[in-house]
Amino acid sequence: MKVLLSILALIVIVGLGWMLTANQLAMQTVFAPKFEEVRHTTFKQSTAFNDGMAQELGDMQREYIKATDEQKAALKSIILHRTDSYDVNKLPTHLQQFVLEMRE
Repeated sequence: MKVLLSILALIVIVGLGWMLTANQLAMQTVFAPKFEEVRHTTFKQSTAFNDGMAQELGDMQREYIKATDEQKAALKSIILHRTDSYDVNKLPTHLQQFVLEMRE
């Protein structure tokens, strides 16, 4: 009888472990994308991201001024791609104007 109860207890423990693992996987499947979306949105609103974007666009603007016509076309494509979904109102005024000129 003790052996049977021991086996039953072991089966219950393994079953609970399996159920908890399955539950954790289901919860992660549902909530992980939402957590990641919040992290991504928070990052895009951060000062570090916006300062980095301004610095990168400033560098690109300086390169654009010095570039040949062929290089300007390539830089324009990169600038438009980088700023496609970016709120340019977060940039300094001179960079806002630069991006708007690229979009025309």
